[in-house]
Amino acid sequence: LKAKDIMNRKLIYVNPETKIKDLIREMRKHGISQMPVIKNDQCIGLVSETILLNSITRKDVDKVKDLMEDSPPIIAKDTSIDIISNLLKVYLIVLVAEKGKLLGVITKADILKAI
Repeated sequence: LKAKDIMNRKLIYVNPETKIKDLIREMRKHGISQMPVIKNDQCIGLVSETILLNSITRKDVDKVKDLMEDSPPIIAKDTSIDIISNLLKVYLIVLVAEKGKLLGVITKADILKAI
């Protein structure tokens, strides 16, 4: 199996200028626990439930850009499931791209569904 066979093509993402309350609403609406942060068609970071919980007492957090972490790995659509599963041991999600265009996302749940 390759990334193109298991990726979720419905890429749900957030903008760095999005308000935290709107981010939480979108995460709940889609039943997801992490979202890539996209600006100008490029992934610039990641937000997750854990990141949100860790920032709950901070007063300086208003927008996604105030708390996002580094971007997750971006792989080619022909990357093997072995490489993807190893990446997911360290990262929450892996993004799939071709020629700079984001095609989809892979989570641990996607791997388990595929096997």
